[in-house]
Amino acid sequence: MLGHVGVGYGVGMSVGPALGGALSRGSLRSASWVAAVGSLLSLLSLLLFMPSEARGAAAPGGGKRRALSMSDLWRVAALPGVPSLLLVKFLTGMATALFQSAFPLFVNSHFGLDARGSGLVMSFTGCVGIATQALAIDAATRRFEDRRIVGASVVAMLASLAALSAATRVSHLCALLVPLYVASALLSTVNTAQLTKAAPADAGTIVAIDMSVGSATRMLSPSLATMVLQRSGYGSVCGLSASSLVLLLLLLRARLVDAAPHAAPKNA
Repeated sequence: MLGHVGVGYGVGMSVGPALGGALSRGSLRSASWVAAVGSLLSLLSLLLFMPSEARGAAAPGGGKRRALSMSDLWRVAALPGVPSLLLVKFLTGMATALFQSAFPLFVNSHFGLDARGSGLVMSFTGCVGIATQALAIDAATRRFEDRRIVGASVVAMLASLAALSAATRVSHLCALLVPLYVASALLSTVNTAQLTKAAPADAGTIVAIDMSVGSATRMLSPSLATMVLQRSGYGSVCGLSASSLVLLLLLLRARLVDAAPHAAPKNA
């Protein structure tokens, strides 16, 4: 189910970069206005189509649901298995976010792509994400246990980043982005599903924490990626992203982190 929900996000990731790249050739202001109108339409669709029960959800047993507090967040974040899962989310999210943050900066100097070309490549990765969410996730989770999916995804991301550090052509870039984004989508979906299993009675709260960790990686990664890119070049950005995954593999190997504490084993 989470994979299918992610298809909607993937459609936006496919259409948005290509449209933004085309619009920016004329004026950045045009792209900004289109983004503003899209955000307004998103808000209107939320107001029109969100079920009324979801807007004013009542607490179990009747009465009004109280506002979420920091104590609620800390309580849910400390549930068994949740700290490990959040650490997995953070380290893998940093690996992807670091590369994505630096992408608009190095794509012209290293691969010779303008704004339109960069947008098309980003749209390509969005299409990869859609295919993964719609087709690969269900097949993978039915056949393999979550822990194996996480381990294989981390290794695939690490190998892709290592190869990307040596890539010099756009064709190489596109080919290597496929395993990177397939593995990233698989890992993220499995991780979110594991988090909801860890706190079934607090699904909304755990999803909020999950999204907060993702936001934290996107806050930290631009400054880190820019600093490394300016000092050491494109290859070092890939290396920095890979180092986050190497740390995760070491923690998994030492059994200091469990990537799937609430998974039932499946026969391969």
